[in-house]
Amino acid sequence: MFAMATRTIKLKIHDESDMYSPFDPDQQMISEDVVTYLTKGFQRVHKGMKESYVIRIESDMPVDRERVTQRLQDFFIQERDSVKRMLFKLSLRAICLTVFGIIVLSIWFYLSRNDENVNLEVLSIVGCVTIWEATSIVIMGRHDLSVLKRDFETLLKAEIVFT
Repeated sequence: MFAMATRTIKLKIHDESDMYSPFDPDQQMISEDVVTYLTKGFQRVHKGMKESYVIRIESDMPVDRERVTQRLQDFFIQERDSVKRMLFKLSLRAICLTVFGIIVLSIWFYLSRNDENVNLEVLSIVGCVTIWEATSIVIMGRHDLSVLKRDFETLLKAEIVFT
């Protein structure tokens, strides 16, 4: 078997307040700068599926390790769930477009067989375009979101170490 490689994402802070949004007096929300750094850092070190990750937080002052760990995990869960909702909405949209396209093409097929004098090109174009759009959502639109969801799931599993 292959040994799992461990990749490290390092985060340097002065004290715990650097982790949170400066506008949040309760220090519940992770700072946008921290979020950007962690996600960019993950993308920079991310190499393969069989790797484990460590988020190493270096601080000049003592930090509440449990609180910071919980806030980071809550953030990763929230982002993963948000991406899941977006994927569901995209899937629902693709299904609706496919059904609509099939209905329109069925009407076109029925009318074109029964009445040769009616110009029904618009129906065939609308049906084909809606099915094309549904196909592009499934093939291209879902991929980036699926990768993003997988990235947040991987970050959620990452060990958080304090030094």
